[in-house]
Amino acid sequence: MLEAPSRGQLIPVRRESVVAFIGSAPRGPTGIPVAIRTVEDYRRRFGVPGHRSRVQDLLAQFFDNGGTNAICVRVAGSDRRHRIVMSGIAGDLVLHAINPGPHECLRASVDYDAIPDGEEDRFNLVIHRLMSRDRPIVEEQEIYRAVSVDPLDPDFILHALVDSELVQVVAPIPLMRPDVTRCPGVEVGGSYEYADDDWRDVTALNDYDLIGCNTEGTGLFALDRVAIVDMLCLVPDHDEVGPVALFAAERYCRERQSLLFCDPPAKWVNVGEVVRDRLASAYSSPNVVTYFPRPVARPGSGLNRSPSALGAFVGCLAAEDVRHGVWSQRATFDIRCRVNLAATLDEHDRAALRRLGVNALRECFGGYAQSTGLVTMERSSGLAAGWSDMRRRRLCLFVTGSIARATRWASFVDDIELAWTDLRAQVEEFMSALFDAGALPGAGAKEAWYVTRDRELGGDPGTTDFIVGMALEEGQFMAFRFAHDRLQCRVHPVAWQPGIALAS
Repeated sequence: MLEAPSRGQLIPVRRESVVAFIGSAPRGPTGIPVAIRTVEDYRRRFGVPGHRSRVQDLLAQFFDNGGTNAICVRVAGSDRRHRIVMSGIAGDLVLHAINPGPHECLRASVDYDAIPDGEEDRFNLVIHRLMSRDRPIVEEQEIYRAVSVDPLDPDFILHALVDSELVQVVAPIPLMRPDVTRCPGVEVGGSYEYADDDWRDVTALNDYDLIGCNTEGTGLFALDRVAIVDMLCLVPDHDEVGPVALFAAERYCRERQSLLFCDPPAKWVNVGEVVRDRLASAYSSPNVVTYFPRPVARPGSGLNRSPSALGAFVGCLAAEDVRHGVWSQRATFDIRCRVNLAATLDEHDRAALRRLGVNALRECFGGYAQSTGLVTMERSSGLAAGWSDMRRRRLCLFVTGSIARATRWASFVDDIELAWTDLRAQVEEFMSALFDAGALPGAGAKEAWYVTRDRELGGDPGTTDFIVGMALEEGQFMAFRFAHDRLQCRVHPVAWQPGIALAS
């Protein structure tokens, strides 16, 4: 997870791109963004032996293609949780797993070791998170010593477990402590009560599970806790993202200065079908990226679902970002995905797809596929027409997102004039570094970018408003308005000029 720069700090022109994956997993925390650096990180936090999730497959592609910085958010189609019942003479102490799902394997043990005589409301509680029931390797452990069932005691069990990451106590609390855990034929100290295992239902995700709730910070909105999200992959249980989730995620990405990557619709079985569907559809977005054709499972792979190339696609982009910067993406690059493609495309097919905002994949030897196009699904005219070029769109999102995050401090400075002086210097240094790195064309810095006060909106109490313009190509200039207040920063394109027109 990355921190946004504060007042006076440099804005980096090169950094690791942050790629978020949202989908189901066998177990682990839900609604919490978790940084993942290797597939093993994912398996340890979310995986179960013998269970391959779609997210795990995409992460394997992502890291295999040079990606380094992934964020995973687990979503679940049901909030049902395992429970552990610790029996006692006055009733049961019931513990519910924090994380839902059938593969969240927990066990607990009660003992009275080192509890003084006469303190009969106190006990020790040990909770384990196991890799699986078949492989009872302890991955996490929580120990609570001398906790009490007395509500007036400072060590009351309900209060003691309030920060547990494994279980929560279910009311009512019994009036007497639970019995020492004993299993037939097992010595005390090695005896555990396991979570119930009578799980039969497995609920598939729907669009609303992926979207989540903005007030509760679940699903898509769990990413509000992450400072930077450059690329987002929605990973449904079935073959494609539904229209409701697509609409919500696209809108979220617009607000976060991010790109949304989706697998193509299952009905796209050939180029003719893609062309007919795209021409008949009014859907257009500069923040959504897809491709064609879909991969197909190789014989003997053991997959019972359609594979995807998304992980490989975003992994290549992220690797290029670190090596060469967002602005230097090639129009054609090779991705490693070890899959077969459902169709073979010629040059005419690839050109037709590119015009319709679809990136074309071509199968190569050695487990590689070649991607051509680097386009978004934007098909509008006027101001948004240039956003069909993914390289151009990603550069603008990188610049606007970096500036918006880095200048948030200005919203909390009372002296607006002093804030503007420091803000302008911070942004100018960033734009100058971009120009020096080759991100912006022009014979000199003055022809490549500008930063100016927004004279239309500037001066309102509690707001800091300014405009940043930059050359995207020779003869094309784009300007953005940044409007800061105490709650957020709003970024809006204000001009796409066919000729460079500098502001003072």
